[in-house]
Amino acid sequence: ERTAVLHVTSFSDASSLLALEQRGVAEFGVTETGQVPVEVRRLDDYRAEHRLPFPDLIKLDVQGYEVDVLMGASECLEHARAIVAEVSFEQYYTNQCLLHDIVGCLAKHQFYVAAVGDRTQTGTLLTQTDVLFLRRS
Repeated sequence: ERTAVLHVTSFSDASSLLALEQRGVAEFGVTETGQVPVEVRRLDDYRAEHRLPFPDLIKLDVQGYEVDVLMGASECLEHARAIVAEVSFEQYYTNQCLLHDIVGCLAKHQFYVAAVGDRTQTGTLLTQTDVLFLRRS
């Protein structure tokens, strides 16, 4: 638990706890418009505090902060059957994780890549996509 700085961008979906790098500005056509302090909590703690059931599915779209989120969700990962994560192949945010970081983290919890989004046309550089991870049975 801590207070972190959310880097707010001109397109809210690109806002992140990580600072946008110049490559991100060029790729997404957005700029940072402000910074807001936000409370950051572990998913495991939030779930327990609110007496929520363990999730079957975890959806991640946190602009490069996926591994940090997963590190705070070890109990939830033990019960989840699937994870959908937006992953990057290029670094758009300072210290962001990339696909291989997420695959390595989830492999330790017995998850494997089961499907990859199809938004990228053949012959174009794959920069981001959604990936479905399933638990090994």
